[in-house]
Formats: sequence, C-alpha cells, structure tokens
Amino acid sequence: MHAIAGIASALLALLIAHGLGRIVLRKRPADPVRLVARTAAGLGLWGLCLLALGIAGLYTRAGLGALTVLLALPALGGGRQLIEDLGAWRGVFRDRLAALIFAATALVLLFNAVRAAVPTSDNDSLRYHLAAPKTWLREGRIVYLPVITINGPASAQCFNGLFLAFPGERGATLFVFLTLVLSVALAAASLLSRYGPRAAAVAAAAIAGLLNFKDLIGSASDIPAFTLFTLASLVFLADRAWLPAALFAGFAAGAKMAGLAVILIATLLTIPLGWRKTLGLALVAGALAFPWYLKSWAWTGNPVWPFAYSVFGGRDWSAAAGDELVWGLGLGRSPVDPAWFAGLAYRALLWRTGAPFLLVPLLLVLFRLDRRQKILLGAFCLAVPLWWLSSPQPRFLLPFHAAVAMTVAVAAARLMDRVRPLAVAAVVVLAVGLAYQGTGRAWNVWRGKSRRVCPRVVEHLNRELPGGAVVFVNAFGVEFLLERRFVTGIPLISCAVLWPDMRSAEELRARLRELGITHVLTTPGPTPYFRTPPGRTLDPMLDRCGVLLRRDGGLALYALRD
Repeated sequence: MHAIAGIASALLALLIAHGLGRIVLRKRPADPVRLVARTAAGLGLWGLCLLALGIAGLYTRAGLGALTVLLALPALGGGRQLIEDLGAWRGVFRDRLAALIFAATALVLLFNAVRAAVPTSDNDSLRYHLAAPKTWLREGRIVYLPVITINGPASAQCFNGLFLAFPGERGATLFVFLTLVLSVALAAASLLSRYGPRAAAVAAAAIAGLLNFKDLIGSASDIPAFTLFTLASLVFLADRAWLPAALFAGFAAGAKMAGLAVILIATLLTIPLGWRKTLGLALVAGALAFPWYLKSWAWTGNPVWPFAYSVFGGRDWSAAAGDELVWGLGLGRSPVDPAWFAGLAYRALLWRTGAPFLLVPLLLVLFRLDRRQKILLGAFCLAVPLWWLSSPQPRFLLPFHAAVAMTVAVAAARLMDRVRPLAVAAVVVLAVGLAYQGTGRAWNVWRGKSRRVCPRVVEHLNRELPGGAVVFVNAFGVEFLLERRFVTGIPLISCAVLWPDMRSAEELRARLRELGITHVLTTPGPTPYFRTPPGRTLDPMLDRCGVLLRRDGGLALYALRD
C-alpha cells in the first residue's frame, strides 16, 4: 500500500505540474517538446508557490494540503493535454536503431535509480535524504537555525521543498527520479523534430551517462531541478524563444550564484535578437528570481549567502568565516586558475560519460555547426569561467555538459546516416559507455552492504544522552540515525556560522550555549566535508570547551562544559 500511495502521489504531482505549465506554455513549443516543457514550467510555478508559503510562515501540513487541492484544479485540464502530448513521441520508435538506443538508455536509467535507492556501505539511500527531514519535523527531532534553514527543508535553493511535499519515501524518490528523466526527455524532444530520432536517441544516451544518482540526490537534491530548468532555458534560447527561456532561467536562479550565472548566460546569448528582447529576458528572469534572494536576504542579510560575504556581510558572518569557506571549497584566485578550471570542466565531462565523449573532438571537427549547436556550445563556453568564479563543483556544470551532449548527438547522427559502418561503431561505443556508466564504474558501490550499520558513537548517543539534549551534527550521513533533537546543515557552512572567528574555546562554548546546543557530534580534524586551514582544526577547541564522551569509527561525541 505504501508503494502504491508513493507512486500515486508522484504521478499526481506530475499531472498537477503539467496542468500548471499548460497555463503559461499553451501554444509553445512544438509538439515533441510540449510534454516536458509544460511539466517543467509547472514545477517552477509550484516551487514559487511553496516559497510564498515559506515566506508567509504557512509552510505546514495544512498549508501544503490546501495548496495541493488548489493546484489540482489545473490538472483536470492538463490530463487530456498530457495524452495528446504523449502521442507526439510515437515517431521516435519508427527507427529501429533509435529505438534500440532509447531502450538501452531506459534500462540504464532504471538500473541507476534502483541502485541509488538501495542503502550501501558508502552512501545513504535516497529515502533517507528525501523522507527523513519530514519525519524529523513531524517528531520534533530537528532544530534548524534560521541561517542554516536556507539549505534545509524550507530551502530557498532550487525548489528542494518540492521533494518534501509528497507523502512517503517512495513518492519522493520516484518524483526526483522522474525530474531527472524529464531532463533527458527534454533534450531528446528538442532534437527529435529537427534532426530526427537518431540524434534524439544519442542525446538521451549521452545525458543518461552524465547522471550519477547517488551524487546528484544523495548530497545535492537541488541539482535535478537546477539541471531541468537550466537545460530548458538553453533549449528555448536555441529556438530564439526568449520569453520561455527567461521563464526557466528565472526558475533556475534559485541556485544562488550558479543561478545568477544562468541568467547572465541567457542574457548574453539573447543579444543577437536585439536589445528589447535582451532587456525583456533580463527583467522577466530577474523578477522570477527575486523572491529567492529576498528570502535569503531577510534571513541572513546576504541575498546570495554564503557567497559575496565581502560585499554584503550579513548576520552571523565574518570575513574570517568567508575566507574559510573559500578555502574549503577550493576557490583559488591565482592567474593560472582559469585554464586549470577549464581543464577540470572537460575532465569532469569525460569522467562522467566515459567512452561516448571520447569522440567529441572528432565529431565537432568533421561537421560544421548550425545556429542551434553554436548557441548550445556557446553556453558551455560562457558557463566555465562563470562556474569558476562562483562555485566550482562539477555538478553545477551538468546542464551545460548536457548541452554539449546535444551538439555531439547531432554530429553523431549525421555520421550514422552517411557512413553505415560508423552507425554500427556508434552503437558499440554507446553500448560500452552506457555499460561503463551503469555497472563498471560503480559496481563496487552496488556490491556494498545493503544495510547501513549504526556507528557505536550514535548508539551511545541515543542510549545515554538525556531527553533534553540538543546535538550539533558536523558529519554527513548519520542524521537519520539520531533519536535526539539536533541542529544540522552543511558542515562547513554551519561551523563557519556557529563560530565565525574561532578566537577562543570560551567564545565557542558561549555561542553553542546561546543556541541551546548541549552536545557536538563531529568528524574530528580536517575532512573532505569540513576542511579547515592548516593549524586551525576543530579538535583542540572542543577539547577545551567540552568533554569527550566517546570516539569511534571517525566520529567523536562531545558534551559542552557548564
């Protein structure tokens, strides 16, 4: 019954989204793109409605229920339209080679989704990241600091709230999986009517190879929505449809600095259309993005928190904390960094896709690019330096890697049409690449333990700590095991907020006490999650202001001194 309820809730969500999108994209775009574009637009509008609830203080079960009933009304008209839009995809399967590639892609996506939903020894399952926060809020076990809530369930970051609005872990998991599939379908649909089913199939296969479900959802649930909205904006830019492009760029802007980069890229690519359309795109996208930054500014004093701290400052922030954040994320500023990051971007592209993208240089040299391909490649070239200036984490380049994949897919389809032996070779290369993505690279994860063992430190915490204890968690992947109230967030940012200057252990203890925290559960010393500059580790300060209760398995539990 739980599985049926989860599937039903996810399908209802997509139906509501399609009905909402039908309001703003009634006649555009062409038939093959309608299904995906309307659903994506509806998701963006839904996210803005959830944001309005959060700003108004109505982000409660009653508020979500009322919103769902209200939004279900457009779904009544969206159902019939959904059936018509699905009919536009029948032509995809008339080409046997394209149908074969699509089938292989679907199997790989399904395999990745199942693998991601199973708990393993080195990554938690999707259900803990998507369903656990709702359980924490319902049971009163989680205490979010206002500044940390920016990255929590009421997030201002790219519609995380959408993934928490559906009952049951299976519904949330399926909904996120379908969001990623929408990105693949959008790219394929945009190529189907213009370049044929083979180009659409190759693009779908290549983008499926980009998706790493564990990485995208296990630690960054905002990326699926960011990818979908950014890719939709680029697709409409390639069609010179500036208004839908502005709509989706505004939705993508919920990702703060990375989202602002999307608006800037869309604006630059619209310049050939004339200054009126360029200005119109900037104004529409900016208006849609404004609520996200308004909420961040109201809560932290910084609209793009935690970035641009030297300009905006903000409550509970300091230059020392900002410097530490920059150091921890690896944001260098030396003269050779732009070239190094450009190489890193291309290396990430090859690493994520494997064999298919080894053909990128050959395909781009052999064939001349049309206007649409130039726009997609231009977006990637603009994204790399902006990515370097904001948050150089490879996952934020995912939609731009997908744009490159679409360009390569067109060239690959032309090769397959002109030279028949190359068509067979292309199928072999795609099969090897998909198999590499689906099994080979992550097979050690797939063979991991199916159940996560509770660390002994956490068992001690649950068993021995008093009922009124509040624990600050500076470690990933253990929150769902705690049975005490806790404060959490991104460990690096949370620590920078909690002790901005790290001057003394006494100030640290006073700050924690001020926030009602009685215990600290942390990963001692510099880690990939909490990187501190040399000579500034957390251990000595906690040793002076707290009592070590237990240390085991890379975790340490401290009780603050009275």
